[in-house]
Parts: sequence; structure tokens; C-alpha cells
Amino acid sequence: GSKACKGRVVCHQTTAPLWNELLIVRDVRIAEGEKFPNLNVILYDWNVIKADYLGRALISANELDDLPPAASNAQWYNVFTSNPESPGGQILADFQLVRIGSEAMAD
Repeated sequence: GSKACKGRVVCHQTTAPLWNELLIVRDVRIAEGEKFPNLNVILYDWNVIKADYLGRALISANELDDLPPAASNAQWYNVFTSNPESPGGQILADFQLVRIGSEAMAD
């Protein structure tokens, strides 16, 4: 099945937002031999009237690591609106995959 988690940080009046947020997705079960799902980051430009969809970035599970967060680990990820082959921009980000006990893997 699919799991979702919504961030809560809004960066006001900036063209260079910086999020430092921990999102926890619980009860993720990966059967033996199954691959961990990709991370789908959806971006919006929020204002008092509405939230405009900017695009999304797909981060391959192979690119996730368990290193401590650091600017030196950040990578550029393409942001696209509908076709991953036609990016409209990029985000600089560092993502970690932290497995916690039996919550992350099924035996």
C-alpha cells in the first residue's frame, strides 16, 4: 500500500525557502525482496488566497541514505509538473531513510 505524510513548515515571503523538517511515516512494511518505494515530494506556492501547485520531485529509494543531515550531502532534484522528462526547475535537498526497528521492515 501507499503511505503519505504532510509537512507543516511554511516559509513566508521568500524566494529561497529552507525547510528543516522531520517527517515520520509509520508502519511501512517492505516484504523480503521488495524494493523500498520512491519518495514523491510535492511543492506548492502558498499565499493567503490559495496554494498553487509548483510541481513535484521524485527521489529514487536508491538515493536515500542514513547519513546525518548536512548541506554537503544535498543534491539537486528536478521538479516537474506532469512529465518527469520535462523539468521546470530544481530543488536542492538532502533526504534520509532511517529505519526504526520492525516498523521499517517485515520479517
